[in-house]
Amino acid sequence: MARRFILLGVAVLAAAVLLAWKGDRVVDRILDMRFGGHIPQPRYPFAKNDADANVQDVDYLARLTEEDRSFSDEARVEFARRVSKLKERAAALSRGELLMGISRALAAADNPHTNVERAYWRAYLNSAPVRLEWFEEGLYIVRARETQASLLEYRVAAIDGKSPELVVRDASHYFGGPPEHGRVSSLLVMESPQALHAIYPETPADRLALSLDDGSGIVANVELPAVDPHDAPPVVKPGRLLSPESDFGEKEPWVGILAQRSDLSVSLRKPNQSVYWSKLAADVLYIHLWSIHSDTRGRLDAQLREAFSQASAWRRIIIDLRFDTGGDYPDLYHAIEELPSHLARDGKVIVITDNTTFSAAIITTALVKHFAGERAVIVGERPRDRLVFWAEGDQMQLPNSKIEIPVSTGLHDWAHGCRDPARCYWPNIWYGGIGVGNVEPDVRVGWRFSDYRRGIDTVLARALDTK
Repeated sequence: MARRFILLGVAVLAAAVLLAWKGDRVVDRILDMRFGGHIPQPRYPFAKNDADANVQDVDYLARLTEEDRSFSDEARVEFARRVSKLKERAAALSRGELLMGISRALAAADNPHTNVERAYWRAYLNSAPVRLEWFEEGLYIVRARETQASLLEYRVAAIDGKSPELVVRDASHYFGGPPEHGRVSSLLVMESPQALHAIYPETPADRLALSLDDGSGIVANVELPAVDPHDAPPVVKPGRLLSPESDFGEKEPWVGILAQRSDLSVSLRKPNQSVYWSKLAADVLYIHLWSIHSDTRGRLDAQLREAFSQASAWRRIIIDLRFDTGGDYPDLYHAIEELPSHLARDGKVIVITDNTTFSAAIITTALVKHFAGERAVIVGERPRDRLVFWAEGDQMQLPNSKIEIPVSTGLHDWAHGCRDPARCYWPNIWYGGIGVGNVEPDVRVGWRFSDYRRGIDTVLARALDTK
């Protein structure tokens, strides 16, 4: 065992040396060899019909735990049990039912990275002609087909007679992870009559029944016909519906609440860039990290350094990580390491998170807390995952449905520090095995819908007032 750890340690060191010598491509190859999690494609006979195709897909799905390391021993047993039950009825399942059965099996891992990719929920299941988002006061309609535009701004009091909170509880069984992940992911279920019907057989699969509150206490009941997956716009990243500048991919006219506003909040601008920054005052810098990726505008760390360089010393640097689903944290590691040097003597860095903040965006929060120490303040809501999680790895693609499932092979532990080369994702060790305990908000605040509809960002306003 000791020899194994030594060899793994040497491999980590070798990766670091090669990074300096040969560049990122060699390191990526080494990491792929260790963490790729490749599951060989099966050689099934040609599927004669949908029933054969489903059976083959579920049979291949059972191999996930050969490479995916996110399952505990107990979870691995439970996954096998759920897959076995799914296989018994696979021949009779529709594509949507198959997807939900697969999602239910994967939820045994209790690891948000070990989920069916969100895009398949919209591609395989019907959806309503409206889109929903959570706010401090509850669940609201924020986007709709032009023909349903009159429903914008209504609060959803009930879905098919069930409270949104009840649907979150029951839908969370298909996603695993902490409550925040279930809350965000449950919107995929709430917007789909077919998904709701699978959970609650008494509800219709071809229409969505909503009880809507206009704010005056009067509740109106409406029924919305389902939209076929081929006609529905694709799913967008969590929270991105709030920005009218997002790319919605809609085939026909849809409208949103803020579409006509000329004074769009700084926090909703340029969502298709990795970074957007703006000077809010001579000594206040706002940075929205929409994605932890280098992009066509340059390396991410270089873009951040350009923003930092706009003043000699900042009294406040606000880093907004809402609606950021992650990426590659090494792309910004060194810029965050340097961040405290750009603060004035009494300066602070304010990090904004919410329930959509995920993966490398959570890591970025941890890095800011580590490097800025007591000068860092976290404002907003808890992020969508824990600080200890499994990620990395390749995609497992089922042979017939083509559903893709991430294979989680590398451990991240940003609570205690990840230093075990047998389990930890090696770059985490190379970057010092950082552990910060938690990233709980120091100031808890959510975006109020009453502010959003007027173009005001409740959370950003609170961040700017933070002492």
